[in-house]
Amino acid sequence: MVLTKRNLLATLLTLVIGMQFSCKKDAPAPINPPPSILEQFYSIGAKQVASDLIRTSDGGYLMVGTSYPNTTDPEGDIVVIKTDSIGVQQWHSLLGKTAGAGTGNLAGMHIEYHEEGVKIAELPNQTGYTVAANRTYVAYPTASSTTGTKKQTKIVMYSLDNSGAAQTADGHELRANTDFTENVSDFKIDNSNGNLHYILTGYTTNVNPNKPNDPNNGIYDLTDIVTILMDASFSEVWATGATAYGFLGKDHGTSVQILPDGYLVVGTIEEQHTANGPFMGRLAAIKMRKDNGVPTNPMYFGDQDYNFEGAYSTYDATAGHITIAATVAGGNSAYTGQIAVLQLDENLNAQTPNPIAFGLTFLDPTPPTATSINNSFKVQSIAALPNNDGFLIASTMTDNLGKDICISKLNDDFSLPATDWPYYHGYTTGNSMSTTQELAGTVLPVIDNNTLIGHAFTGTFNANSSNSQIGWVRF
Repeated sequence: MVLTKRNLLATLLTLVIGMQFSCKKDAPAPINPPPSILEQFYSIGAKQVASDLIRTSDGGYLMVGTSYPNTTDPEGDIVVIKTDSIGVQQWHSLLGKTAGAGTGNLAGMHIEYHEEGVKIAELPNQTGYTVAANRTYVAYPTASSTTGTKKQTKIVMYSLDNSGAAQTADGHELRANTDFTENVSDFKIDNSNGNLHYILTGYTTNVNPNKPNDPNNGIYDLTDIVTILMDASFSEVWATGATAYGFLGKDHGTSVQILPDGYLVVGTIEEQHTANGPFMGRLAAIKMRKDNGVPTNPMYFGDQDYNFEGAYSTYDATAGHITIAATVAGGNSAYTGQIAVLQLDENLNAQTPNPIAFGLTFLDPTPPTATSINNSFKVQSIAALPNNDGFLIASTMTDNLGKDICISKLNDDFSLPATDWPYYHGYTTGNSMSTTQELAGTVLPVIDNNTLIGHAFTGTFNANSSNSQIGWVRF
């Protein structure tokens, strides 16, 4: 948290300097920039890492990520940035737990906390915001020690008012006073019937032991998907994890959707297809009951030739379709490094136009320059465009030159547009590349009166430097 022995002064200086201004450095420019582009880059602390972006009811934007008070401090704080409609900062908040003495199995140690902002949402009544984050305990022998050891990570929820003030300084830590690790990847607000609930997913190391047909006796069974339903006060209503989503490798929940007749968790599960063979990630879509979390219709996509990561999703309630974008991280497939896309109906039947394998199709966006080779794409988010105009997919493109943000347009028939797309951010002009590196965050359409008026995304800019920044781009 901000008030620790190593970062108090840096944080106070940051608060004074950064309270009213967003700082725009010499920024990487997009290749072939569109005619109208707005950019803002923010300096809150010594360096920042972006995660999520939403558009608020007042037409502005909210971003969440992680801020480091100085370049040598390994522990960061949650940072929330509120802007107006053109990205000019209105306020920011730094959130986290103050360092102190350890308890339980950490008794006698000095504990500091690394806070990672993951997701943010506006309350349905527009009275505030909710942040989901991951808090890692870092144990130091004494308060003056300079080297610590990472311990367990816990999910923490924060409630903010409209000015960014937290209701409680430390937030609400889920399953506190336990030694296992849990990470949140996504959450949604379910306000059906006027009763506000939070549904989240991620992963847990509190795995279900002794799984059937496990020849390795749990050696590689490191994480299970976890899903938790909470009430408006973040009290747990039910949780499912090891008993529902236990497979033999590392299993991760990536995104969650609210369907009319249940919750849907989308993620990846790892399986070993041959003895002593590698573990390969399959896409998982797991539908569960709202009252108790019991799975009703789990479906899995992939085989030994594909290693999928991620599984970000968007839900079109009118069409009744869930569209998923994932990374082909490896395997024996010719599609390694590309973007995998899968569309399901509410019964989890594949609806993907022109599928190639397992109901999936694969995208290989056009490289940004002629000198860009060995491209691979790591998906970070997907969003639906209005009026059945397709989808936006944000990914980090890695090639022989570095890393850059790639925003791809996917038509409604899952084809890629012949012109104008994808949009890359990080290149200068021609075939030269900026020396900076950019990492994608959330992308979303900018919509007014059901009409698309632009696109916005966040990301980490100058990511390979000691003073990386959270950025906002609209085009």
